[in-house]
Amino acid sequence: MQQAVAQVIHPIFDKTFSEFSYGFRPKRSQYHAVSKLRKYIEEGKRIAEDVDLSKFFDRVNHDFLDRKLLARRMCRRWILESLS
Repeated sequence: MQQAVAQVIHPIFDKTFSEFSYGFRPKRSQYHAVSKLRKYIEEGKRIAEDVDLSKFFDRVNHDFLDRKLLARRMCRRWILESLS
């Protein structure tokens, strides 16, 4: 069930992510990020940011990430019902 829900939810949310986000996204990896960074260096850019969100979900306000937030972004009621 979790995989089925993820397959439906992912395309809805993925298109809202930054184009510079590479972690845990399909068809993107650390190798793609490094390749993009090399391109930026070749273009003369000299500053890069590395942001690690590994602890984000340990500290995020889970009350904010409830079904109301999901409902604002999704119209598939069966998914919300399956999360109950």
